[in-house]
Amino acid sequence: MKKIYFLVLSFVLTANFSFAQWTPSGSNIYYNTGSVGVGTTTPNNTLDINGGIQISDAAIPMSLITELPGTYTPLINFGMNFRETNINTTYLGASFRIDARNSTFAPLFQWLYRQAGQSGSGNESLLMTLSSSGELGVNTNDTQGYQFAVNGSAIATSMTVMLYADWGDYVFKKDYHLQSLAELQAFINQNHHLPEMPSEQEVYKNGINLGEMDKLLTKKVEELTLYLIEKDKQLNDEKEINGKQQRQLDTQSVQLKSQQEQLDQLKSQLSSLLMQQKK
Repeated sequence: MKKIYFLVLSFVLTANFSFAQWTPSGSNIYYNTGSVGVGTTTPNNTLDINGGIQISDAAIPMSLITELPGTYTPLINFGMNFRETNINTTYLGASFRIDARNSTFAPLFQWLYRQAGQSGSGNESLLMTLSSSGELGVNTNDTQGYQFAVNGSAIATSMTVMLYADWGDYVFKKDYHLQSLAELQAFINQNHHLPEMPSEQEVYKNGINLGEMDKLLTKKVEELTLYLIEKDKQLNDEKEINGKQQRQLDTQSVQLKSQQEQLDQLKSQLSSLLMQQKK
């Protein structure tokens, strides 16, 4: 009997002590001092929850959950209708993830989504990632060391590429050696691409650097301009030579015509003399 009495007394004292930390106010109740722990007996903050937090209504759930509950994996998801146990597949789902492991294939910040009508992690797609070193990936989590990587098409109304190397205008300097067309043709026949330009295999493997490619294309256009100027000069020289030759031919033609007229006159005079002698 005494044992039961002490148990009841202990329960009442504990309940009164616990309740004393809460203050009722109408239909509300407020916590006075200390910290609240959910799933833990040693809360580290005013509210410490060892597990996930979920907010649900009649349509879709929202949550703040760890990726691998019960482990020490430093990863958390801020999701809406994404990996909650009661997702509504009528709607699509999305999540913002922070992954402190920060490996190559698990960047620090990740944006993911799941199409409507699908469920399970196998149907989730990656939208965008941002690593701790500022490398941004769109539709990819591997930027391959670049600050910005896009797995797909991109469009922009304007883009400026700043170069640190020389622009191609040095082609127009007097000491620049312009390859002859015969040398250029020999190179093309052997390599099947222009000098300094990457081959098809190199582009397929490494892609192209837009700034470097624009510089090379400008250089090739300027070299082509020099070839055209050189050819135009050759054509003008040939025209001048042909003009001189034509003028010489015209002069000779006039002389020949004059000589022919003189011969015709001599023939006429000779004929007249012969007629007179016969008489």
